[in-house]
Amino acid sequence: SKVQGEPLFEIFVNYAEVTRRVKGLVPDEWLEALHELGLDSLNGEYMASTVRDGASFDTIYLDMPGERRGLAAIPTPPIGDDVLKLVPKNAALAMAARSDLAPVWDGIWNAVLKLGPARELAFMKRGLERTEQRIGFKIREDLIAALGDAWLGYVEMPRNGMIPNVVLSVDVRERAKVEQVLAAILERARGVSVRDVAFGEHTLKVVSLGRRSVVSPSYAFVGDRLWVSLFPSGLKQAIQHQSRGGKSLLDNAEFQSTFAKLDRTRAELVWFFDARLAAAFGYDWVENFGPGLVPEDELPVDL
Repeated sequence: SKVQGEPLFEIFVNYAEVTRRVKGLVPDEWLEALHELGLDSLNGEYMASTVRDGASFDTIYLDMPGERRGLAAIPTPPIGDDVLKLVPKNAALAMAARSDLAPVWDGIWNAVLKLGPARELAFMKRGLERTEQRIGFKIREDLIAALGDAWLGYVEMPRNGMIPNVVLSVDVRERAKVEQVLAAILERARGVSVRDVAFGEHTLKVVSLGRRSVVSPSYAFVGDRLWVSLFPSGLKQAIQHQSRGGKSLLDNAEFQSTFAKLDRTRAELVWFFDARLAAAFGYDWVENFGPGLVPEDELPVDL
């Protein structure tokens, strides 16, 4: 076993052996594409879920020896405190990742251009060009390349509310391009309206999806980051947290106790789930709204 603690389950997949056994059944073009993307150097994967010191740990190991190629060779810095501090302390679910989509797009597209049949490639190119003409921007140059590589998302349980704040964020390299792309998308969307809402020195874009929608997606730019939330309230709290600081995930004792045991210099993806906090919020929600949705005498449990 590659993990400490009491294992709940362990899974090992020998990709090298799987590839050897199905090699004759897979088209040569597929194998060449895997080689071009550098994915054929992945020998195996080990996954385990364990309990240690009263906490649950999920571990994944990828066995990829030798020189990395293609997508595996894209340099990716680790997740730093500058990203994790943007997540509020009381987030029940949080995820942060480093991923530069531009070289990923280039690697996949170049592999397709190199290995794909000429007729199909011409069809794909024309399809991409028509799509970009219809949406009003170039996907690679105007959107993907304009985004950064520090992604984060979290679900925060509000103290005095019954709707969790669902928030996504990414840093941006070229804000003007991302603004133009978002404006182009919303302009072409049917049945959608957008209004500006002033919030301090910031401007929130609040999207109305129609009368039947229960959400109002909202976004705003704060410094070099784009923030998106399902509701304006969640977006406002995210902006306040980034602007004013305050307690973050780095101040969460349970997160720190787990994160301290990991090799932070190699952490390209970090996720955290507080099951107890989520369960408490879920119970409060059911206790308040359950009787209104289901007659009390038909509830299967005593709330």
